[in-house]
Parts: sequence; C-alpha cells; structure tokens
Amino acid sequence: MIFPDWGTAPETNESPLPLFREWAVDWESGALALRDGEPYTVEGDEAVKVWVRLALDARCARWR
Repeated sequence: MIFPDWGTAPETNESPLPLFREWAVDWESGALALRDGEPYTVEGDEAVKVWVRLALDARCARWR
C-alpha cells in the first residue's frame, strides 16, 4: 500500500492563530511610518510584506 489510511485528524478545541502584526515602514526613508506623528501597525498581508523585506534588507536592520 503506497498511501496508508491513517484515519482522520483528531478534533481540537484550539483557536486559530492571531493575525500577524508588524510596524509600518516608510520605505523611502527607511524609518517607521507615522500617522498623526505616531508609529502604527499593519496587519495580515501588509505585515508579512514588511517582515519579509526587513528580513532580506540589511539596511533596515539598524532599527530592529
């Protein structure tokens, strides 16, 4: 048998993971983006884009 039948996954009462959040970045200046003079966060896909760019761009690591 190539693919054994392991049954179904057990039911869990776990809640889903929280939505990913990251500080917004002004990419032209390389600093945190400001809204009304205060830094703010972004969620979901935008937050993942910020995280990936910060992980790949060594110049932005200075304020991490």
